[in-house]
Amino acid sequence: MIYFLGASKFLYSDLIKSCTFEFAKEYLEKLNIINLDTETTGLSFRKNKLISIQLGDAENQFVFDTNIYPVELFKDLLENPKKLFIGHNIKFDLGFLLQKKIVTENVYCTYVSEQILFNNGLKDFKKSLDYLSYRYCGEMLDKTIRKTLAEEGFTERVIVYCAKDIKNLSIIRDKQLIDAKKKDLIMSLDLNNKFVPILAYIECSGIRLDVIKWKEKIQRDKQVYENHLKDLNNYIIDNNIKEFIETQQDLWDKSTKTNINWQSPSQVIKLFKILNIDTKILDKETGGFKDSVGAKTIEKFKGSHPIIAKYIEFKEAQKLCSTYGENFLTHVDPKDERIYTTFQQWMKTGRMSCGSKNKPQSNKEIKKNKRLKTYKVEEDNSRLNIQNIPSDEYTRSCFIPAIGNKFVDCDYSGQEDVIFANKCLDTKLLEFYDSKLGDGHSFMAKMCFPNELKDLQINEVKANRPDLRQKAKSANFAIKFGGNGSTIANNLNISLIEGEAIYNNYMKSFEGIAKYFNKCYQLAKKRGYILYNEITRDKFFIPKGMSDGEIRRSSYNFPIQGSASSITKFASILYYRHLKDNDLLFKVLIANIVHDELLLDCPMDLIESESAMLQKCMIDSGIRFKQLRVPLNAKPIVCDYWQH
Repeated sequence: MIYFLGASKFLYSDLIKSCTFEFAKEYLEKLNIINLDTETTGLSFRKNKLISIQLGDAENQFVFDTNIYPVELFKDLLENPKKLFIGHNIKFDLGFLLQKKIVTENVYCTYVSEQILFNNGLKDFKKSLDYLSYRYCGEMLDKTIRKTLAEEGFTERVIVYCAKDIKNLSIIRDKQLIDAKKKDLIMSLDLNNKFVPILAYIECSGIRLDVIKWKEKIQRDKQVYENHLKDLNNYIIDNNIKEFIETQQDLWDKSTKTNINWQSPSQVIKLFKILNIDTKILDKETGGFKDSVGAKTIEKFKGSHPIIAKYIEFKEAQKLCSTYGENFLTHVDPKDERIYTTFQQWMKTGRMSCGSKNKPQSNKEIKKNKRLKTYKVEEDNSRLNIQNIPSDEYTRSCFIPAIGNKFVDCDYSGQEDVIFANKCLDTKLLEFYDSKLGDGHSFMAKMCFPNELKDLQINEVKANRPDLRQKAKSANFAIKFGGNGSTIANNLNISLIEGEAIYNNYMKSFEGIAKYFNKCYQLAKKRGYILYNEITRDKFFIPKGMSDGEIRRSSYNFPIQGSASSITKFASILYYRHLKDNDLLFKVLIANIVHDELLLDCPMDLIESESAMLQKCMIDSGIRFKQLRVPLNAKPIVCDYWQH
């Protein structure tokens, strides 16, 4: 039965009944598992408002008009740790609750769980609530009503729509858990559902931007861009490349000008062909070749022609002006100068991603029922990727803590490298970590270039042969991601012979790695899935049609990235529980999470205690995930701006 509590013009029917608030509250208090959903005026918990909250189970659903029954009335119920709240993409609902200082911790997200159960990245695989309702319950929901809900008010069909959004949630969960048990993914679902409230808290914390300094950065970046543009044009003029020199003279300005649009790939390709620069790459869709001047294509030719380096510098400057320019300021909340973004919890490797590109909604006033206030639809629902901010000091210095606070920035030291060493247990790698021989990339260089570096100690490589250290760093990264000699040669723009030599030296030095890779690949082929770790049992189920080479590369890479992600998530859960248990939520903010790093926005009087606790949680997480042979270390730093 559907119960509606609120003001409405329609007469109650056989579908919808009225009841007292006391009756609804008493019924909900008796439930151990409660289905939850909200309806809002938009996607931003900062700018938009709640319209309703729906609570109930498969038998009875209660739709509360929050204009009459504010969500604060449910605080005790929603914060009861003995009750489990089920929602689809419940992180969204938690964001609106956190704005009211309501902390719901015990949740189950049917959306995240579905991603974990079917995380093979199939393009036609749907995870929306209407598809899950049909898949598990045989009922397709009509989600088109959502678009007119705010304008229509609480009509009979709107109330039924709100109720149906929660009716099947517990049924979906029950069936997902059956599937999870068959696939041995119960622990994975448990960890990731416990992480949902933490990610909601991170999104609600936001990160502060020094707007004045960012504006100064914009001007600096524009000047750099103009300098690189001038440099490119001068190259054409100085080398008299007539195809791109303007022949039509200006009566008043007799200086030579170019007519090339450097932002047009087709024109740049034409120029590069004139200069005999190879721009052809394999087209994965057609199997043939196509021309490209993308960064990955021409980076490897950087040393072969002077204009390539100039063009790459120009494109980098252009990206700083566009991606990391004035658009950032449109995402800053003027109330607190903070940027609020969105995180996606589960990609196919188990890692998180950040940002979104939702289409802007129309900037119109929504007409509503008279009992409701008029709200303005949020103009732009896109979100910035704050995990991918350039790491140069000037850019990072624009991200600052709240007034009177400091940042506590803590990341794992070589997280993926340590996880890799613990998985493959290669003798040489273990010896390196046990003996604390110093810089890992210099150590790799000694292994990849034994002849060239035979007279140098590990601690001398960085200063004396940074070129070989960089090559070894690139080779190490490529090999861990399933690359070979050809990959190394292609990435470093060196001959295939040299690439193969680096690869062979690497594998000869680390015999345990070759054995580990072969084991990963053979097990993936045998099982039909790639196992990330033995604790959460996260898996990538190999889809039909996946090439053998892709299976091989993924079997090397996914266990490393997936395990790293689980360790960071578990550390976040431990630290969040500390904040909650010690009444520190909303005092200590988690401003960002970047794969192996947590950034706290912390009051001065808590700096010492929170630095120590965050470090403890991160190290304890590594121990829980059996990173024992080579321990995972994390060292916090206290800073006035984002430094890592």
